[in-house]
Amino acid sequence: METAERDSVPINISTYRLLDKKPIHRPTFVTALSSNHVFESFGAIVSTQKVFPEAKIIIYDWGLTKEERKLLRDFCRV
Repeated sequence: METAERDSVPINISTYRLLDKKPIHRPTFVTALSSNHVFESFGAIVSTQKVFPEAKIIIYDWGLTKEERKLLRDFCRV
């Protein structure tokens, strides 16, 4: 059994699987927004688009106004 120690707690690392080292070409990010948090999300959306320009972003509408939906479509391309 191969173990590692983190914060003085032994961890059995043989139970963890290494992720494939192939690059992810088009990840998908999923979130949900309501009107009271739509503007806080712009930074996260823009950052995601910069780091993962080919990413698909899915946003569930939990109470956005028509104007907020248009703003997200136009500004964030989602």
